[in-house]
Amino acid sequence: PGLVSAAETLHRQLYLAANRSQSDLAALSEFIQQQCDSFENKLSTHHIRVGNLPARSQQAALWLLFLNHPAHLHQHVTFLSSLRRSLPWLPPTDKRAPLKAGLSSYLYRLERRQGGFTFTVQEGFISAPPEIIAQLASLVAKRKINPHTRAALVAYSRSAAYRSILQTIQQNARAVYYEPDAVGGFHHLKDSFERVNHAYFEGKQPLPHLCWSSRATQRKLGHYNPVTDTIQISRALDTARTPAYALDYVMHHEIIHRLLGSQVKNGRQSHHNAAFHKLEGAYRDYQRAKDFLASKK
Repeated sequence: PGLVSAAETLHRQLYLAANRSQSDLAALSEFIQQQCDSFENKLSTHHIRVGNLPARSQQAALWLLFLNHPAHLHQHVTFLSSLRRSLPWLPPTDKRAPLKAGLSSYLYRLERRQGGFTFTVQEGFISAPPEIIAQLASLVAKRKINPHTRAALVAYSRSAAYRSILQTIQQNARAVYYEPDAVGGFHHLKDSFERVNHAYFEGKQPLPHLCWSSRATQRKLGHYNPVTDTIQISRALDTARTPAYALDYVMHHEIIHRLLGSQVKNGRQSHHNAAFHKLEGAYRDYQRAKDFLASKK
């Protein structure tokens, strides 16, 4: 099965394990190990890493790698068991696990479905103390959230314990340059990166993973992901009409993000600070590129 399918199967098995007072995790460990061995062999064959995978497959792979450690698996099942005990009316078995902890773009989500529901929380919550687990259980029991509960969960998501879990997971997230991802119909991202690197950064920037977006987005033309070390450029720029100076401007912009990272100012992350604007302003075709990109919107 694919990675996403394997993750769904594991969610069901983890829910069943959480309902048993003395869970034997050996079978679960074996299943996880088999899945990790399988996809790591495939990645090795193609000389790529987890960070090169599509978003959903990448999340599934990172989650499986995390749970492939006995201590993490035990912590995960212990958390689900505690949450399950707070909701004694839940069925002991279900074709689709009603309680899940995993990787997603949200802290928590309650989805209603025919014959029941699915409540999913971020994997970072597996380290939660009893009072936070009680807040999560109240979301399921009441089917709604109050401001106090929301504030408590958001505050916990900023804690060292929560962030430590996610940082451990992200250790396996790095991507590497993979030629097919950089090749477009009209432009090659490696060519753009090398032009900008030699013209503005003395050729000292190491080659990151470069890829085109899956959709031709006009609003967001570029993005740098520091977790996977990936520069993604909108496919909207992969046209015969797009001049190299416009594509290189977006590449230059994202390389600066990669170089400077983000800074905290007044409690908030700042990406476009004075240092950023100084470097960006050094681009030779700055205004011409901005004018061209504005004309595309």
